[in-house]
Amino acid sequence: MSEIYTLDSDALLLDSFSECIRNREIEQKYIYFGQGWEWYYDWENNFKYKNEKWFNPDDFKSFFDKAQMNSENSEGVIISLGCGNSAKEALILEKLNNNIHYFGIDSSHSMLSLSIKELWHLQNPKTFLCADFSTKAFRTELKQLTKFSKNRLFVFFSNTFWNIQHTNIIDILWNLLHKWEKIWLDVTVRQWTWIKEDFEMWQRMSDLFHNDETKSFFIKPITRLWIKPDDIELIIKTKKEKFINALKFDFYYLIKNRSEINIKWEKIVILPNEEIKFLQIYTYDQYGLIDFFEEHDFKLVDKNLKGYRWQFLFEKK
Repeated sequence: MSEIYTLDSDALLLDSFSECIRNREIEQKYIYFGQGWEWYYDWENNFKYKNEKWFNPDDFKSFFDKAQMNSENSEGVIISLGCGNSAKEALILEKLNNNIHYFGIDSSHSMLSLSIKELWHLQNPKTFLCADFSTKAFRTELKQLTKFSKNRLFVFFSNTFWNIQHTNIIDILWNLLHKWEKIWLDVTVRQWTWIKEDFEMWQRMSDLFHNDETKSFFIKPITRLWIKPDDIELIIKTKKEKFINALKFDFYYLIKNRSEINIKWEKIVILPNEEIKFLQIYTYDQYGLIDFFEEHDFKLVDKNLKGYRWQFLFEKK
């Protein structure tokens, strides 16, 4: 049975959550804590865009081959950042040799437990690390855990990359990867950059975040603090990030009435009409995203399109 290695204690996570509330900006990872993983997958299974196109296992396998890792003698490593339940990774590993060592990284212990169940039937060596991959502690730990391999592939699947502040993660990636190592993205990208296309993307986001299933899922982190659901409104703010040519959607809780909460016996007061940011999503233009990586000393190896979904493979120079 695989073990989960944990870098952050529950006490430290609760302290961090308290600080997030005081700063009125909750990190996305807190959405999946506790029963959050269960609520997320219930929501994902119940709410799908009609006629949406997704990559299938053969699409992933074909793209993976371009990373040149599938050698019988290689000590290859796949490092999935924000792995969730590792469902997509399981589809890929089933098509590969058993020499590939899989590292699942997620800040939710419950998500990693799901990953273990998803991958139990595979003979590949597996390591699961409960950690925030943006921290220096994680980078130090990963360096030690993977020092046996000079053939590492980092992946962001299931749109994990579009939730992250890219100006933060791009420099983390450059310092994390060795020269010639690769990063593989599976992300939603704008097909065009016309105003009409931008409006359609905004409409998709608005529809997504204003249906009952979505609202029920996303307000759960804040209702855990005993704020009444009727006192919470979800709002969206949109802007363009010109330097990367992306649309950015920021999502907030609007608190309608004065609320008083306690975290670890410390009182926090939230006044009427205060906003608490809980999520951000970027929808990229492919050329803007490629230029952004190239300006940070990565080069494009390959890309692949299916509807609004794109795969990108970048290599550190």
